[in-house]
Amino acid sequence: VPASSAGGQNFQWRQVEGFNTFDAGTRLSKGISTDPVLEYDHNVGSSITGGYVYRGTRFPRMEGLYFFGDYSSGRIWGLQRDPAGKWISRELLDTSLRISSFGEDEAGNLYVASLSNGVIHRLSDTRGKFYLKVTGGSFILGGRTQIVFGSEIGKQYQLQVSTDLQSWSDLGQPRTATTIESELTATLPGPVQAEAYFRVMELPE
Repeated sequence: VPASSAGGQNFQWRQVEGFNTFDAGTRLSKGISTDPVLEYDHNVGSSITGGYVYRGTRFPRMEGLYFFGDYSSGRIWGLQRDPAGKWISRELLDTSLRISSFGEDEAGNLYVASLSNGVIHRLSDTRGKFYLKVTGGSFILGGRTQIVFGSEIGKQYQLQVSTDLQSWSDLGQPRTATTIESELTATLPGPVQAEAYFRVMELPE
């Protein structure tokens, strides 16, 4: 819900759960019907615990990320909207915590409370397991290549290509990440005579 909202949203429970119909007979008579922006399958969790958007100043790379977790699995995710309006979610931590709630202090720091040990943990800036990991890609006839990878906001990245995993060449132009998942697209300079390998490099500041 946007911070500018005057409230009154109806998140449609129990008519729907996530994007799926749960009880079609439920009537929604109050508020503004509001669809979710994300759902996840029960194979990664079964009891979502909502959190907060990070607005602190201590960890700039976390700026604008919505943190949430799952009570049963202990996983913590970050959710963010890219410039095209698409919502991107990435698992950031896999813990043994029974996440009952998140908290925020006056400086914008975020905290996680666990019922399993009664401890409150503070979230800090560490690189997740998806950093620089290729999460998707495509190769189109004519040499057009698209690589999707885990990134950090504000960092600049360069796509590179190799045919022997020894010598690497820059491919296309570098790009500065605006979300936790980025895309680099480029065209190969000529036909590939053998196998081609791709990697993404973080450029020095």
